[in-house]
Amino acid sequence: MTISQYLNDALRPFGVTEGELTDIYLNAVFSPDDEYTAENSRAVGLALTEALPLLILRPRMSNVSENGFSVSWNYENLSKYYLWLCKRYGVTPDETISSMTGLSVIRDRSGMW
Repeated sequence: MTISQYLNDALRPFGVTEGELTDIYLNAVFSPDDEYTAENSRAVGLALTEALPLLILRPRMSNVSENGFSVSWNYENLSKYYLWLCKRYGVTPDETISSMTGLSVIRDRSGMW
C-alpha cells in the first residue's frame, strides 16, 4: 500500500479530499508513491500533525442533503485524531485547535517566578 492510499483510507471518514492531502505532501520527507512501512510511519504521522490544523480550521460543509439522501462529517473527531497524533509523536498541539476542542493544556511556568 502506498502512502497516498493509506492517507486516503485513513482520512476519508473525516471528509478530507484528495486535493487537501496535497498540503501533507508539500513539506514531507517522503513521496506519496512510496510504500507505507513501519520505517516511514513516524514521518507520515509527523507530516499529519503539521497539516491537520490547516484542514481542521478550513471552512467546509458539514452536512449535505439531496433527494432524501444525507451525508454529514464530524470534524470534532478530526480534531481528536490530531490531538492523539500529537500525543503519540510528542508534538505540542496547536493552541487554536486545543482551545477549540476544549483541551486543557498544562504548561510549566515555574521559570517565570
